[in-house]
Amino acid sequence: MVYRYDGKLLHRLELPKTKAGDEHIAEHPRTKYPNIKYSPYDVYSIFKDSKGNLWFGTALLGVCRYDGKSFAWIPESELRNGSFGTRSIIEDKDGKFWFSNIVHRYDVDVSDSAGPSFRKEKGIRDANDPNRVPFGGIMSSTVDSTGALWMATYGEGVWRYDGKNLTHYPVKAGDKTITLFSIHKDNQGVCWLGTHHEGAYKFNGATFEKFRP
Repeated sequence: MVYRYDGKLLHRLELPKTKAGDEHIAEHPRTKYPNIKYSPYDVYSIFKDSKGNLWFGTALLGVCRYDGKSFAWIPESELRNGSFGTRSIIEDKDGKFWFSNIVHRYDVDVSDSAGPSFRKEKGIRDANDPNRVPFGGIMSSTVDSTGALWMATYGEGVWRYDGKNLTHYPVKAGDKTITLFSIHKDNQGVCWLGTHHEGAYKFNGATFEKFRP
C-alpha cells in the first residue's frame, strides 16, 4: 500500500490492479497458504523523477508510474528482478532509468498517459569482460552533484558509476562484510548508508566509516 500525507490527514492509496497481480493472488489463495503475509502490489520503493512523475517499485509486479492523473506499468517481466523485487529506482544525468539492477538501463517516454513506452539499453559491464555484469541487485541508490550514481548492494558494498568508470567501496566491520539497506545523500552532498545490523555509515571522501554520534 501507499500512503499520502496532505499535511493534516493520511490517505491510504491502492495501485491499480494488473492481470499478473490478480493471477498471483489466485494461484496463492490465503486459504491454502495462510502464512503468506505479502501482496504482489506491496511497494518497496518510491521515486520522483525530474519531470515530477512518481514511480513505485513493487514486490513482484515491476514498476508503476503516476503522472498526477493516471497510472501505468512497466511489468516485472521486462525488469527481471525476480523475487528480489524493485527496491531501487533512479534517474541518471541523461534522463535514463535504472530499476534495481545494472543489466539494463531504460530510455522511458513518460509523456504518453496510456503507459510509458521504453527501450532497453545495455547497462554496466566489466571493463575486462563485456559479457560480465560486475555486481548483482541494487538495494538503494542516489545521484551526487556531478551526476554520478551511487548504488548500495546487499552484500557487495557500494558502487559509484560516473557514466564511464565504476568504483567499488567495500563496507566492512573488521573482516565482516556489512549487509546494506539504504543509501542517502544529505544536504551537504555526503552519502550515508543504512545497514541491517550495524547502524549508519558515512562517506569520508575515501571510504565509508561507521557513524558514532
